[in-house]
Amino acid sequence: MDEKETKKSLKYSIYDGAAFAVMDGMTASFLAPFAIALNASVNLIAALSYVPQLVGSFVQLFAAKVVETLRDRRKILVISSFIHAILWIPLLLIPYVSKTQTWLLVVYVAIQTVFVQLMIPVGNALLGDIVPQYERGRFFGMRNRVVGITSFLSALFAGLILSYFYTKNLFIGFTILFTIAFIGRIVSGIFKSMIMNPPADVERSEKFSIVDFVKRM
Repeated sequence: MDEKETKKSLKYSIYDGAAFAVMDGMTASFLAPFAIALNASVNLIAALSYVPQLVGSFVQLFAAKVVETLRDRRKILVISSFIHAILWIPLLLIPYVSKTQTWLLVVYVAIQTVFVQLMIPVGNALLGDIVPQYERGRFFGMRNRVVGITSFLSALFAGLILSYFYTKNLFIGFTILFTIAFIGRIVSGIFKSMIMNPPADVERSEKFSIVDFVKRM
């Protein structure tokens, strides 16, 4: 692989991580408060925690099959990012269109988690093929620091936004948060599209089926 292109891809990967962290910081800690503001039941708030994770974990079992079928890992990442971003739009509209149908929140978040969990192994495999072995520790350490700091600052900013709108109209605050999350995810997808895309080499030894999962339990 060309060294210049590799360096560009690593830079775009850090930008992608920072944009994702903006979305994550703006939303990860505030979905349950959003459900509370919608007067969701205790059971629904609990479901908001476990249903998306259950569905997302199950989807990871099929990540290798998706890569084997489509072959283009970058396309999987970009399309998944954009779908994830678009799903913030119906979610932020819930208070204005279907406030009583709070179960939709669980549905939208679960669908989002499907694409997030699909991207994790695919993205890690793609970066693993791009990052030179001697640079992996330094690169991933730096990328994780950028993501962590950006996520923390975004969460802090999100809290300030909700505090400001608490006595005015709290749903306006959540609308701002989810709009920023939408933009952050779009930007993340754009940077993903700029990362180099070496062909996937899905060997039999790398596949992981449901049968393999059960055998290892």
